Amino acid sequence: MTLIKFSRPYSNGLQYGNDFFNNYMASYYNNGPLKLINSAANIFEETSHYRIELAVPGYSKSDFNIQIDKHVLTISAKKEAPSLENAKIIRNEFVQNGFERRFVLGNTVDTSKIEATYSNGILELTLGKAEHAIPKPPKTIDIN
Repeated sequence: MTLIKFSRPYSNGLQYGNDFFNNYMASYYNNGPLKLINSAANIFEETSHYRIELAVPGYSKSDFNIQIDKHVLTISAKKEAPSLENAKIIRNEFVQNGFERRFVLGNTVDTSKIEATYSNGILELTLGKAEHAIPKPPKTIDIN
């Protein structure tokens, strides 16, 4: 079994300060006009491809924009907020205005082999591996 050290993002010895700042900024933006929401992601590596799953319920396929530029995969969605003209917000814990996630792709991904599907609130991207990144079985060499 291999143990992998877990470190939180932005940890540089100022854990408390960063958490305080991040929580403050998230609180400000999530209660303010921008409503920044980040979707949860699962990333899997399989023999011939990588797979990314994003939990993004409440969107339709036409809301998504998926682009690759200089080995950066950007997944975003925009959705118009419902009208609340005659409603008073008592509690607002989630918003579906939009999101954006970026993933830096290494040279092991063949960007011409990327496919996306959306079903039951899960956006799934399949990223084909480059030929040199696919594991090959060991080669046996005969002795003459």
